[in-house]
Amino acid sequence: MYKLYGDGINDDYPAIQQMLDSGMACVILGSPEKCYLLSKTLKIHSNQELALPRFATIRLMDNANCCMLENAEPREWNKNIKVSGGIWDMNHNNQHPNPYHFPNPITGEKFKDTAQRLNYDINDRLFIDAYTGHCFRFNSVKNLIFEDLTIVNPVVYGAQFAFVEDFTVRDLVFDYTEGSPKLWNLDGVHFEGGCRNGYVTNLKGACHDDLVAITSDDGKNGDIENIVVDGIFAYGSHSAVRLLSVKHKVKNIHISNVYGIYYVYLICMSKYYDTP
Repeated sequence: MYKLYGDGINDDYPAIQQMLDSGMACVILGSPEKCYLLSKTLKIHSNQELALPRFATIRLMDNANCCMLENAEPREWNKNIKVSGGIWDMNHNNQHPNPYHFPNPITGEKFKDTAQRLNYDINDRLFIDAYTGHCFRFNSVKNLIFEDLTIVNPVVYGAQFAFVEDFTVRDLVFDYTEGSPKLWNLDGVHFEGGCRNGYVTNLKGACHDDLVAITSDDGKNGDIENIVVDGIFAYGSHSAVRLLSVKHKVKNIHISNVYGIYYVYLICMSKYYDTP
């Protein structure tokens, strides 16, 4: 059994991942002495919940260069996952910078070259198996609940979703103050192809890109449908909601109760298409 420290010094990844791998239906972390530290990405399984106290901090260790949590079995599809609670600090300034805009500082490899080396297919359902700078990644999940937490200083997006069905995202706070080198390309929640039947509500804070992005031809290609966005309360953000499409459909999206101060736009519908 690995020890769970929570002292802000020692790595808590082995102990937390061991609990997740045990098959426990609900992994509940208590209040840490200082904060939990992660050296690697946590992998959550089907029929499983990970819960932290609302204001307990969990931080990515310096030079971990990975996301903080993702679902474990996207190739086979996961189902019935819940993540709640905590202040999730990706520790932006102490990770490799945004890989989409800067080469790997050790190898010099650019992201497009990484994608080519890994034979990445944007039309495939699965995320690229590489560092992307996102704090959370959810791919190929049915029945996801993601709620009641704060995301602090991701390198790129707070949370990336693709081919996620029947989901609820609610009661999130975004606290972005660090950039590489400036505050940009920092979405809050970023929904890509294959997302459908979702409810997104009560999002607060500052994101230095789209607080909610719904984009069908960016990262993972596919139709997006049947999503409700209700209740955004933000300040000093680039924008509230952006809908982006070129080849695939974005349909039946309902947006309401958007408030705040945005320095570019409130809601935008535009075309965008990119490949790694």
